[in-house]
Amino acid sequence: MGLNLESLTIRYGSAPPAVQGVSLALGAGRIAALIGPSGCGKTSLLRAVAGLVPVAEGRIRVAGTDVSGVAPEQRQVGMMFQDYALFPHLRVDQNIAFGLHRRTRAERERRVAQMLEMTGLADLAREPIHQLSGGQQQRVALARALAPQPRVMLLDEPFSALDVELRERLAHEVRQILRQSQTTTLLVTHDQSEAFALADEVGVMNAGRLEQWGEPQDLYLQPATPFAADFVGRGTLISPALGQALGFGPGVLPEIAAPDGGPPHWLLRPADLCIADEGIPPGSAARPVLSAELVRKSFRGADWLYTLRLTALPGPQGTAPEVRVQVPAWSRHDCGTALPLRPAFRPLHPAPGMDVPSA
Repeated sequence: MGLNLESLTIRYGSAPPAVQGVSLALGAGRIAALIGPSGCGKTSLLRAVAGLVPVAEGRIRVAGTDVSGVAPEQRQVGMMFQDYALFPHLRVDQNIAFGLHRRTRAERERRVAQMLEMTGLADLAREPIHQLSGGQQQRVALARALAPQPRVMLLDEPFSALDVELRERLAHEVRQILRQSQTTTLLVTHDQSEAFALADEVGVMNAGRLEQWGEPQDLYLQPATPFAADFVGRGTLISPALGQALGFGPGVLPEIAAPDGGPPHWLLRPADLCIADEGIPPGSAARPVLSAELVRKSFRGADWLYTLRLTALPGPQGTAPEVRVQVPAWSRHDCGTALPLRPAFRPLHPAPGMDVPSA
């Protein structure tokens, strides 16, 4: 019995609902993340759980108790804000103790000591906030939110103010802290890699609705809707005929329901294709190849993301379909070049119960 949302709807005046009919169940001690484009309603949903935004319809249950109309301070819900909202005139230990005013002095001191130890801040207990690094301040904010032992913890873009390297390290630290405290947690982030690193379950939101809710691997391997397929992992929906022309057999790529209600599409990820002759394992058999024109490329540090136009396979009205391919950082190809494509050595997305064909 962690957090349950039942047909939750949130409205701001006469505008269309910011959140519409969202239902989800998060087990006690589990960590979940909400992702989606800006303005999709994920922060509104988080603030509604905290009691900062009224609910138009539906129910919010915390540990089985309906808190939909309960004041924020009585919900046993903690929230860590994007800017941390620490008190600059207080020391680290004083910030952590701020929400413990109803406890005895001995209880406060004991709980603060526990949180300092859990977050690795024991040596900084008496330091002023302004002398801490961004990562240290983030841990102080987390310790302060966890100190009252909330039943549910809410995190709003918890790492947005930190650099990339620090974000990755702190994401793992925060997960360990939340696991150790056994706190049910819901966080909002725009960073998918952050969500996947932290969360047991991930929800994809779009235009106020929850498109899919499930474990990170399931969202990537078996997205439930075309939007989820495109948003998570840059997937491209292709026809089965195009998939076969690219060299994939039935059952290798996952099927996704077509948005127009027509026949299912196949989901193609950038890692499902490669440039022929690049990285072929020694002794592997030849695979089908198809020529494509490189029309756009984006360097991402560890790799390139190529967009290629399949000029040999014109679609309706003579348009050529496009696919995206992930290639190694050392690849050097100019836009306008014709490149041979083939399926990756081992397809990443075999359907359940299907054998993966060897190379």
